Amino acid sequence: MFPARVQLSPTPAMTKPPSYLAYHLAEAAIRERAGDAAFHRGKVYFSDGHVFGLLAFGEGFKASVKGGETYTVAAWVEDDDLAYQCSCPVGVEGGFCKHLVAACLAWKSRNSGGDTKSTETIQQWLNKQPVAWLAETVLGQAMKDQRLFNRIHLAATRSHQPKALPDLRAEIDRATATRGFVDFDDSRGFVDGIHAVLGSFEDAIAMNAAGVMDLCVHALQRVKQAVEHVDDSDGELNGVIERIEMIHHRASEVAKPDPMKLAATLLELELHSEYGEFIDAAAKYADVLGEAGDDEYCRLARQEWARVPTLDAIRNDNDLESPDPDDPYPYRENIMRIMAAIARRKGDFDAQADVRARDLSTPDAYWELVEMAREREDYTQALAWARKGAAAFKGEGLGNLLAEELERAGKHDEAIKVIWTSFTQQPDMQAFLRLREFVKAPGEWLLWRDKVVGHVRGLLAAAHAGSEWEVPCKRALLVEMLIHEGDIDTALAEAKAGPCDWQALSRLAEACAPTVPVEALKIYERLVSDVLQHGSNRNYRYARDLMRRMALLCARRERNSDFEEYLAEVRADYKRKRNFMALLDRTKWP
Repeated sequence: MFPARVQLSPTPAMTKPPSYLAYHLAEAAIRERAGDAAFHRGKVYFSDGHVFGLLAFGEGFKASVKGGETYTVAAWVEDDDLAYQCSCPVGVEGGFCKHLVAACLAWKSRNSGGDTKSTETIQQWLNKQPVAWLAETVLGQAMKDQRLFNRIHLAATRSHQPKALPDLRAEIDRATATRGFVDFDDSRGFVDGIHAVLGSFEDAIAMNAAGVMDLCVHALQRVKQAVEHVDDSDGELNGVIERIEMIHHRASEVAKPDPMKLAATLLELELHSEYGEFIDAAAKYADVLGEAGDDEYCRLARQEWARVPTLDAIRNDNDLESPDPDDPYPYRENIMRIMAAIARRKGDFDAQADVRARDLSTPDAYWELVEMAREREDYTQALAWARKGAAAFKGEGLGNLLAEELERAGKHDEAIKVIWTSFTQQPDMQAFLRLREFVKAPGEWLLWRDKVVGHVRGLLAAAHAGSEWEVPCKRALLVEMLIHEGDIDTALAEAKAGPCDWQALSRLAEACAPTVPVEALKIYERLVSDVLQHGSNRNYRYARDLMRRMALLCARRERNSDFEEYLAEVRADYKRKRNFMALLDRTKWP
């Protein structure tokens, strides 16, 4: 946990107070940090005696505060600012919580008889104890606290001359050995043990930088092997991997290795990257590689790239983006990222497209290729990729992309046919509006509209013969299309013919309200009845909102008595739904 820090804006007349902690913990300053709500709750905690174990140390203190659980808090002055922390959820996120408020108020009143201890008294007593006894006590506690043990071990080992590389290799092997599964409670100690050894790696750079580079590669493999055997919910092993990469780079700056060999090593590390390590290595190590090393890195990458076969469309009903189990090249994602980075650095747009075209297993690949061609204003190529994508992934939205490029190329009739095919593959309002957008001539649209409506009627008839749950969806699409076309009478007839989606019925009621309000009221009444059959607080609120619309509609028609009569009927019919009755009681009707 990193302590949160707050910087107060100084006034021109501010002078250094006798105690910075006292200044930062003035009641007004506490309230400013915490806010009124947390300040008042913390004040109650303090008054009710929830703070205990207050321990003052110089310009700081720590304490325990009993809330829903017992939390540990601390506050201290650091660089003339107030640093603070609390183990509660708000404190972990850096907030100045009620527990901190309570502890700060307790510290302010520490001279008024509160339970306060001082580290000065403890330190004076410890200074008089035998060193051997102190060492035995600390080591005994460290044997129970892995983090304390690792801190002591790190200090002890780094107080001597840097160790020989074979010793460091043995130490990293011991530190990364899991010996079974490392659960969450032990994972921090496990990570601290690795960091302790990495500290010795840093010390050894001056002695043998090239050897440290090799050690880092070995350590990286050991850590990656351990990842699956550690509950690393906090992601601390990612920090270990980042530190290994940082030490490797620092050692390379000192060792100045042969650029050709370094290029080969970096490519191998990046190619086998699993946790984001050594990504974009050529750019990060540019100062060490130099021009010759960068050229070698690119040469080796292109050599590897030549081994990568083109991956065609994968048809997987569960996950279109899942990797192809038959893909003969296991590091496809990494080599594609490497080659794309090289192409960007060189400004080679054709090479970027070639990289993307090597994996055509998803619809996104074709989208990206079309966009790349558009950016270069190569619309012939854009149309070619759109055609291939639409053919490979029918019903995946690529038909719209193809229609756009066909329209751009002046192939209007073909574009409309593509949009129509897309509609039949995935009939919904978006596809309907897309077709409406492409068919601009009024006379032409009348023909297409009849064709679309007829197609959906056919789907509705088929739904009646098949799954019942499809009927409301297909009827809803038909109703919404008719509403969009302004054919309210036909939309009403369709809605009355059978079950329909709530959303479509609500839109139909809104469309009917200006011209046929009686029909709108009937639809709202039907909706309220349907909604209340599925009791939940969310549905109760939706039913109440529908009834508000009914009340407004009756008020506009000066038929308030009609709504009052309807409201009384609803109360009588649903009186057992207590939450709904309470919601109606709280509602102010128009």
